[in-house]
Amino acid sequence: MKRKRLLFGCLFAAILVAVAVGLLELVLRMFMGHVLGPVETRWHVEEVAGGSVALTPGFRGTLTIAGRTCELTTNSDGLRGPELSPRQPGERRVLALGDSLTFGWGVEYDESFPARIGELLAEQRPPVTVLNGGVPGYGTREIALAMERAIPRLGPDVLLACIYVGNDFEDDVVVDKVVVDGFLMARHKAEVARDSWRVRLAMASRVWLLCERLWEKVLPASGISSILGRDAAEFDAAFAGWPTGEQRKDCLFMDAEPPGPVQRAAFDRVGSSLDRMVQLAGDRPLIVVVVPTQWHCMPATMKDLALAYYSGIGLDPAKIRPGRCIEEVGRLAEQRGLPWVDLREALFDPSACFIQGDGHLTIEGNRRAAAAITPFVVRALNGR
Repeated sequence: MKRKRLLFGCLFAAILVAVAVGLLELVLRMFMGHVLGPVETRWHVEEVAGGSVALTPGFRGTLTIAGRTCELTTNSDGLRGPELSPRQPGERRVLALGDSLTFGWGVEYDESFPARIGELLAEQRPPVTVLNGGVPGYGTREIALAMERAIPRLGPDVLLACIYVGNDFEDDVVVDKVVVDGFLMARHKAEVARDSWRVRLAMASRVWLLCERLWEKVLPASGISSILGRDAAEFDAAFAGWPTGEQRKDCLFMDAEPPGPVQRAAFDRVGSSLDRMVQLAGDRPLIVVVVPTQWHCMPATMKDLALAYYSGIGLDPAKIRPGRCIEEVGRLAEQRGLPWVDLREALFDPSACFIQGDGHLTIEGNRRAAAAITPFVVRALNGR
């Protein structure tokens, strides 16, 4: 009898513990993020051929930046924005390709600069539809891959290749991306996550993740962030010679004067991407849009702030000519007979045009970018 009571008591206690853990798991899922990133944008991308990703068709979610929450939705064509209507007679389409700044990370769809360009072209006849093909995390290589997929499917008449000098040079090095539990990762990071039973358990359970976070406070060097921070040897080799840590921030080292081997190799990769885009575009107008960082848009009154920032991340201001990388990308475009848009002048007010502490374009920044790009699009349309 005592043995039965003991077994019953143990079973009852186990049930209570399981229920308590289950309830705690539900509560933590409401208030605690995922180990790999923000839950609200989980599964917004999917893997495609070429070691790349694309927006997941029909995704519905939100994104919160600087205290502002925006809708993040894609249509059945895997583009940000509403469903495409059947093509009207004579309708012309403009496809904007790029990374999160083209996508409009931090603003609503109709506040992104592709949508704003569409508004500015609303009176054009025949009608013009502007498609937002921006995908967060893209570099120039992936813009070319996206162009290859989109041209047969969407039939654009004009193409915009939007190159962000803040991280596209770095994204071009990471040529193998995967989706792990709904989150975009470089393959080497994914392999680290999949090889660690602790990371896999933290992905599955918020209770375990809480335990990992508490453990990390006691022994940071053996915490889960340390595990996810390990780099594979081949990844390190790909970035050999690159600055490390803060010195790589915003790719400002790409403005080095004169450029070194790393910079020249990066520009060569951009040139190869442009060659592929030209080949894919055929007789379609292709416009290169060069998007600067906020540090490239500092007025003279803020020069001291910019110099202090360069010094703070370990760069020698005497060896940096701000905007040199922008001019080099423009030169690469000109060599291939492509018109290019330098957005520095349009965005020459970082406090108004860039989300502070984030670096993406504000509503005003997107509006100004659209105003600067639209005349180039009009000329391309009129030349068709």
